[in-house]
Amino acid sequence: NWDVVLSDYNLPAFSAAEALEVSKNRKLDLPFIIVSGCIGEEAAVALMKAGAPDFVMKGSAARLVPAVQRGLLERETRRQFNLAQISLQRSEERFRAIASNLPGLVYQLMREKDGSILFPYVSEGSLALLDLDPKTLQDNPRLFPDLILPEDRASYDQSLAASAGNLATWNWEGRIRNGSDGKFKWINLRASPR
Repeated sequence: NWDVVLSDYNLPAFSAAEALEVSKNRKLDLPFIIVSGCIGEEAAVALMKAGAPDFVMKGSAARLVPAVQRGLLERETRRQFNLAQISLQRSEERFRAIASNLPGLVYQLMREKDGSILFPYVSEGSLALLDLDPKTLQDNPRLFPDLILPEDRASYDQSLAASAGNLATWNWEGRIRNGSDGKFKWINLRASPR
């Protein structure tokens, strides 16, 4: 495997632009450095816009080693970033699979300084438990406290405020209205504050 591409600007029956195109077409993630003694500024800028990360004038050969090192470092940084993105995607897929197979609802609740709440994440279980689509609840978090029976609302608000104030585990049990039929069901909410 190659580590770097060093290309002259003017090659017999070939050019640096064509070499760069070959490298891009083969999807080679290699530092592509042009080494030339006769490249104009406009041509150098055009090649850099096309994807060549650097060029070194033949009269400044001392710049070649740092240019190669920088190109290799940038390639390794891209590789690490891509691996992190793949790992993050896999982790997200595992989390969603776990959350979708748990009975009940998995959520992330954020409490603002004014006491209002947001739901950055709500699992599909909200449809079965609350009769609310996850996106609907995320777009209008006020819908959740409105489901709580009025006589249980004070204990909900107090326990949420105490958990936020002490950064203690939140554990609330109370009743909510169950959809449009007017019946109620008991629920237990648990959260670990951060």
